[in-house]
Amino acid sequence: IGNIYCWGYGQSGAIGDGTNEPVKNLPTKVIMPDATVFSHLVPGMGSTACALDNKGLLYCWGYNSHGEGGNGSVSSTNRPT
Repeated sequence: IGNIYCWGYGQSGAIGDGTNEPVKNLPTKVIMPDATVFSHLVPGMGSTACALDNKGLLYCWGYNSHGEGGNGSVSSTNRPT
């Protein structure tokens, strides 16, 4: 895939562009960690999105108050972590 673009509901960081804007009605590039190339987009739950990188690591972003991001936290994040 390389780059991922998201749009729609953006609160809690669901777009992955480093913002928490309520709505993005145009495709917006997800900010990837340095030297990361995404290979697959993984369907998320509600306002959470995830992607697999070319090394097999899973990154998630967005709403996470119930642990949806799978990182052991319950804090939402607006960039892939």
